[in-house]
Amino acid sequence: MISALPAGSVGADVISVLLLTFAVGFVSSFYPGLPVEPYLIGLMAATNHNAFLMGAVAGAGQTTGKMGIFLATRGAVRVPALRTWIDRRRKEQAAAEERGDPGRWWSRLAKRLSAYARRMMPLDRPWLAAPVILLSAVVGIPPLLLMTFAAAATTMKSYVFLAVCLAGRCTRLVAVALTPAAAGFLVT
Repeated sequence: MISALPAGSVGADVISVLLLTFAVGFVSSFYPGLPVEPYLIGLMAATNHNAFLMGAVAGAGQTTGKMGIFLATRGAVRVPALRTWIDRRRKEQAAAEERGDPGRWWSRLAKRLSAYARRMMPLDRPWLAAPVILLSAVVGIPPLLLMTFAAAATTMKSYVFLAVCLAGRCTRLVAVALTPAAAGFLVT
């Protein structure tokens, strides 16, 4: 098919595939219904594009989307109306605890779950947060979308999140892009 096209359109074909790969990675970062992994496997099984480049571009697209979620979550916490509501709710809970009121059953359950989550994944410690995010970005356990929200609620620096997420996502998606070649599905 490439030989039938004019010589100048081969570069346009590569650019359009790169842009589409970035876009699929970006959308899949916040919409789990469109995973980038099957797209990459199909792309690499059907074409002879560079797997390292396609995996890195998909990783950059996903990281861009995750960084958008991270920054939006941080910004949402700083909305004055939301901040006022959260502060008022905390004062009400503190007053109820002073009175000895155990609160509603869902408040008690939420308190227990959040204490358990803090013990299991203390993302407020920078030396521990980066490896947890890296593990999530490479393996997917815990899900990176949830870890993005959790990391945004902590004091983790945005550039640390960006670097760790980009490294992890690129590693994962390059490995996924290399899968068809490892399985013997090479376009000739």
